[in-house]
Amino acid sequence: MAGSNFKVFSAWCGFIYINMMGIAWIFLMDAIPAHNPSSSAAEIAELFSQQNLGMKIGAILVMMGCFTLSLYTAVTSKLIQKIEGHFGTMTLAYVISSTLGMVIQMMSAVFWGTAAFRADRSPELIQLLNDLAWLNFFATAPALFAQFICLFWAAVIAKNKSLNILPKWYGLLCLWVLIAIIPGALCITFQTGPFAWNGLIVFWFALVVFSAAYILSPRVMVPAVKQHL
Repeated sequence: MAGSNFKVFSAWCGFIYINMMGIAWIFLMDAIPAHNPSSSAAEIAELFSQQNLGMKIGAILVMMGCFTLSLYTAVTSKLIQKIEGHFGTMTLAYVISSTLGMVIQMMSAVFWGTAAFRADRSPELIQLLNDLAWLNFFATAPALFAQFICLFWAAVIAKNKSLNILPKWYGLLCLWVLIAIIPGALCITFQTGPFAWNGLIVFWFALVVFSAAYILSPRVMVPAVKQHL
């Protein structure tokens, strides 16, 4: 019984994760909308000075969010394994891609936390750390491709549909997440416009679709875990 309850809790952890990220970015780090990549070093340094405690707590919360995401990854990988029939290529790709995503988010949190740790350092160094955090967060989007490809495959393409573990609509939503994050790598080239890290495509489109996938995840993963794990 305890094991079943933990699995159900883990299925809720995607929802918990996205809420922790929202609290960190909206209320603590002033990161929605994202920091302007064309801001001067003095402006970024002033932001980290004014929001110093919030930046530190927010960075910690982002890292704690990765803990909940690890539980969500563990239980959802078991669902993909069940659909695949064994711990095969799709399951392994999903685990590796999801783990890379957690490492990327942890690194960005460390960069933000380091920038806030010594707010009296050179504004140029604070700007550099902030650049590293945002570019690391969005430009490394290709690392997440396999995660959402595997979820799309499990819900839409997999031949073993008799189990009906994941609904087709969720797979299509994951396909939209994949489409939304593909342009992320372009932010390493642009400081303004839709492909900048605060732009309409790289930031806002990806934010809405990515968040929707995790906000809606309990509707899919909790019943699947209860019924199949």
